[in-house]
Amino acid sequence: MAATVVDSMVMFMRIFTNGPILNFLLISKKK
Repeated sequence: MAATVVDSMVMFMRIFTNGPILNFLLISKKK
C-alpha cells in the first residue's frame, strides 16, 4: 500500500507528537 504524502506527514506527526520535539520544530520554523 503506497501511502500518500499527507498520510506520511500524519504518521510522522503522530510518532513525534512528543511535546519537546514539537516545540523544538515550531521554534526552529519561527526562526
